Amino acid sequence: MPHRSKSASTETTLERRDVLQRAGLAAGALALGTSAATGSASAQTSNRVLGFSRCLYPGRAFEVIDKLDQGTTVELLQVDGDPVPEISRPDEWTGYIIRYEGHRGNNAGLPTFLFVRDRSLRAGDTGVFGGDIHMFNSNLNLLRTSLDRP
Repeated sequence: MPHRSKSASTETTLERRDVLQRAGLAAGALALGTSAATGSASAQTSNRVLGFSRCLYPGRAFEVIDKLDQGTTVELLQVDGDPVPEISRPDEWTGYIIRYEGHRGNNAGLPTFLFVRDRSLRAGDTGVFGGDIHMFNSNLNLLRTSLDRP
């Protein structure tokens, strides 16, 4: 891994924060402007998905709002522009903006991200994160779990 100067590392961190902020704003705008649609994530218990630990709620139903562009997905799955060992090819993953359903608690309607590999989802699909949660990568704060039908 090439050595980075402190200013280059800080600049990369600021760029990553900018990407996260833009993605968060986009998620909020989409969540506000999207009407409910019907559908179901055709998921099996064995399908593994990734989500950020602060926003992954097992057993809570969610709706897929939209697909992230590939560049944003790759940025979110790297640390300072470098791949992590668990995700050597971040371009093999697809990112989605999801919104939790229901009207309970502070996380109702909360938009966040979901990452899948070897499958695709559509806006309006629904799902539930399983309870079999494991730390996937601590640097990215990503958890791995299953995706179940509601």
